[in-house]
Amino acid sequence: MLNEIVDSDIDYQDYEALNLDTVIASSKARDLIFAPIVTCTVDHIIQASECKRGGKYIAPMLRLLSSDLILDEPDDFDQADLPALSRLVHLAGLFGTRVLLSSATLTPDLVTGLFEAYMEGRKLFNQSQNKPTPKVVCAWYDEQPKAMLSDQCSDVNDFQDVHKQFCEKRASYLSQQPIRRQAEILPFSANYTKDKASQFYGSLAQTLVDASIGLHDKHRELSDNKLQTDKDVRASIGLIRVANINNINNIAMQLFKADGITVPDDTVLHVACYHAKQLLLLRNALENKLDRILDRSDNKVSIFDHSEIKQAIANNPAKNHIFMVLATPVAEVGRDHDYDWAIVEPSSIRSIIQLAGRVWRHRPDKVANEPNILLLQYNIRYFKHPNGKRPIFTHPGFETTLFKSPSYDLNELMTAEQLAQVDARPRIKAAHGKTVETLSDLEHQVMRHLLNNPKLNYVNAYWDSKATANRAHTHLQQISPFRAGTPQDDWLLIPRMVNDDEETDAPTTGFDAYYAEDVFEKGLVKSTIHNKTIQPLNFNFEHAQIKPWLSTSLNDVLQDLKVAQPDKSLRSLAITYSSVSLDSIKANNSRGWAFHEFFGFVRE
Repeated sequence: MLNEIVDSDIDYQDYEALNLDTVIASSKARDLIFAPIVTCTVDHIIQASECKRGGKYIAPMLRLLSSDLILDEPDDFDQADLPALSRLVHLAGLFGTRVLLSSATLTPDLVTGLFEAYMEGRKLFNQSQNKPTPKVVCAWYDEQPKAMLSDQCSDVNDFQDVHKQFCEKRASYLSQQPIRRQAEILPFSANYTKDKASQFYGSLAQTLVDASIGLHDKHRELSDNKLQTDKDVRASIGLIRVANINNINNIAMQLFKADGITVPDDTVLHVACYHAKQLLLLRNALENKLDRILDRSDNKVSIFDHSEIKQAIANNPAKNHIFMVLATPVAEVGRDHDYDWAIVEPSSIRSIIQLAGRVWRHRPDKVANEPNILLLQYNIRYFKHPNGKRPIFTHPGFETTLFKSPSYDLNELMTAEQLAQVDARPRIKAAHGKTVETLSDLEHQVMRHLLNNPKLNYVNAYWDSKATANRAHTHLQQISPFRAGTPQDDWLLIPRMVNDDEETDAPTTGFDAYYAEDVFEKGLVKSTIHNKTIQPLNFNFEHAQIKPWLSTSLNDVLQDLKVAQPDKSLRSLAITYSSVSLDSIKANNSRGWAFHEFFGFVRE
């Protein structure tokens, strides 16, 4: 009976009196407004405060009027998106909505800035209800059973005092915990020039392989006769986090060259590439496998019990097997994965802390007696722009032209205490000095200047009583738009096999590229093919001891999906799921894309 109530369709005729005909014409808009609980990216709700023209604000605004707002990992946003987020939180206060922020790495200035935005909105809500100036009920929680704090805050000073009290208590708690993540800086130095890029990436790849072998030796698991082999096999699964997709593919391609990388005779590496520039269908297939393999919560299940591990070991007999996931920051948040070790290209203290949370995530009894995380000495961008004239710790990262890092050598940017025990303390407690000495200082200064600035700026001007006109126009939305990065185009890659006659023995190979909007408007048959913009990438995996891992054929994934959804054709499934968002092709950015099922999409 409960399932019937929860899953029952909504009779929209009950809401005819609201005259929402055009607003709820879209099924997505209906779901956004009427579903009891909506789980979505913030893009679906941000139009409530960011819409510059048209009626796209109506559905998210109606939802915000009638729901609580839970923001998961709000500090994961680029700082360029935080002004828009603060406008959304202000609107939530204006509507009398309750807001919950969830993250382990919220900085004091970020939380204070969002509270101020909410408070100023809540004052207007109370005025509209003929109520006195509000005291906002605030509460702080973590995993400690008796750590909860609550208070009624009438202004920013009240809030800051209680927040500081909570953070000091939490920092004390973290300092008393066993050391589970211990970091060490991985030395690396090389010269980069465009004409010798392959040598640079080859040197970097060798450094990463050597470091991976060292970490594997310290943190591997033994097969203990779980495999049908004469000798025990040692295996570990590690994460190598690289800030940008282009660098991942360049490193991966160097790994697979025949004689490019030196590996000990008794060792085989198995490499997977995990990033956003991949077809939705193939990325989902990879994530499903990683979710299963990296669920280490059941100590009765070994990594040797998974077919993907067994098969890789069986195909490449050796004493040591290192399973390596090359990933962008998509691996840092939102994935419940447990790795044995990690290597990190530094971008920010936040990313280091978040990624550290993926090491031994499901195994709370393990204690780090030696490093299980290595931090690359420099960000890769530093070697391409060594003169220091442009920001290095950016996209992702917090460095700007206004707030520069004092150094790019991580030896000078992290303290011995931060390396000895990697946890959230550098983020939740801010140093209030005026100089930037460490990477965490840089992040706190940027957040303070942006969201907790005593002077009027383009963030607080949205709700400040001295600048009320900003609510009546979209100037602030124009100068600080949400997701203002490189324009994106949605593409569909349709395998030609979906057009094959069922009686044909030899299916057609290859794919055709289409603009997604074109297909949705005209249908696949009448849409223009753009095979010059996206072309196949031909690559040979030549290295005898470094093998691609968890790679999947697009055709095979479509066939598996057809089994799960037998009422849909292969063509329909491909149109729905074989999609990707790529940087727009413009006159000043005219290079096309190459596609490979393992590497994803690579700039030509």
